[in-house]
Amino acid sequence: MITQPAIQLPVTLKNKVILVTGASDGIGRALAICAAKAGAEVILVGKTLKKLTLVYDEICALGKHHLSIKEPMLLPVNLLQLSPENTQEIYEAIHDLFGKLDGLVHLAGDLFGLQPIGLYDIQKWQQTIHLHLHAPFLLTQSLLPLLQKSTSASILFSTDLDVSKGKAYYGAYACAKSGIETFSKLLHEELEHNTAISVTTIYPGKIGTRLRRKVSPDADFSELKTPEEASQLFLYCLANPHEVKGKLIR
Repeated sequence: MITQPAIQLPVTLKNKVILVTGASDGIGRALAICAAKAGAEVILVGKTLKKLTLVYDEICALGKHHLSIKEPMLLPVNLLQLSPENTQEIYEAIHDLFGKLDGLVHLAGDLFGLQPIGLYDIQKWQQTIHLHLHAPFLLTQSLLPLLQKSTSASILFSTDLDVSKGKAYYGAYACAKSGIETFSKLLHEELEHNTAISVTTIYPGKIGTRLRRKVSPDADFSELKTPEEASQLFLYCLANPHEVKGKLIR
């Protein structure tokens, strides 16, 4: 089911603890800043400490003028190398500082080139599947106990409907996005009746991000949504989990 909610902003995420992967760039960065402005305690996850620190500094600078904006938590993690041992460390760090998690947003992504299946580089295939499907599974599984401690938690996945049904040359990326849609559906069915966790898949549309420039370097980016505009849909879903529970939203 594809649903477009009637977004009403501003929203509040006061007293919410929200983890955002891919927080150093694109929609992840924009969402992390917006969530902090909405009152959330944000956990910034990304592979590059320098870029994460820039987002951290921006949020802290905003907090000097608005007491409702809290200092974020930095978790520099290379999701391409994520293992069960890493996720246990992430779980313990969040548990020790917050004791719960109210939102888990999977926005980390990259595209390692477009190739036909017959020539597809095996390492790039494995990296793409790991980043877009295996790492979200590992992180979600590990953090479920913390999400279950929330009275109203959200797990948000990002998909790409333009390729997830099968599009030539998108290879592992298309397969991973199709897989994440299925993973979201089965996770919703498993959690719907015995937890307060909402699982939602979001297609933000065509966004002017670094990833988009890799695929379409000659595209007219003035016609595309900005990451800041796209982040509003994710923000709305975090603030209204029961309205978007189990849905595919665009």
